[in-house]
Amino acid sequence: MIICPNCKAQLPDWAKACQFCQADTSQVLRPKQDVPSAQTFETPTWTLAAYYAVSGLILVDALANIGTTIARSQKDGVDMIGWIVIVFNSVSALMGLGLLLKIKLVRTIVNFMCFIAILDGLFGIAEGLFGTLITTWSLVWVALSILQVCVYGFMIYLIGETDRYFY
Repeated sequence: MIICPNCKAQLPDWAKACQFCQADTSQVLRPKQDVPSAQTFETPTWTLAAYYAVSGLILVDALANIGTTIARSQKDGVDMIGWIVIVFNSVSALMGLGLLLKIKLVRTIVNFMCFIAILDGLFGIAEGLFGTLITTWSLVWVALSILQVCVYGFMIYLIGETDRYFY
């Protein structure tokens, strides 16, 4: 708030003229605005640890799935489903590695894929709730879908929080 030099009325900081006596207030000193900059907000350290843990888990899980698929196919060779699993998990491993290396494009792709997974989870919740009228296994489906929404939402949160830290 500023004070009119003529009538001593309190006026908003942005006022260029007094609304009561029409005195010019453009030369009146304004209080300093204490607006925090983006650098003053610190990323909590637990978000960095969680980000690296989830990113590492994605990488390790993908590599374990590739290894398991190859180990199961040693006797008969890799079938078509096995190749699909290997390709899918190879992409997941690259995504996990890209997250660990803080590659912006990979982080953007993972953000989008998490959004799609959240939509899928919400659809699963609705489908499971409808299925509770038919079978009790639908409650398990609802619980897993809620977990899916929470996990992928958490990853989006972690990517958003660490953006300020990494870039």
